[in-house]
Amino acid sequence: GHGALAALFLLLVPECESATVIDPAVVKGEVGVKDAWRDFWGDKKLAYRHECLRTGLRKELDNILHDNNPNTSPANVLVVACHACQHL
Repeated sequence: GHGALAALFLLLVPECESATVIDPAVVKGEVGVKDAWRDFWGDKKLAYRHECLRTGLRKELDNILHDNNPNTSPANVLVVACHACQHL
């Protein structure tokens, strides 16, 4: 479902503290993914940004690197895309 790839990263990558799904669709899968897997990733955070990838990715990267975490290095940010390659 929408967000399953991000949830897998939270589960399988110990260094991954948070993941954001950028998707213009508002679907039931958002709640389903969080409800199904939340107990397994503890304090990690899965967020959704309901926006087109073309604008949402740039805004999310700005948010990660500047607004919320001024000490975060770009080397610590990973972008993974599924069904979005034409925008990257």
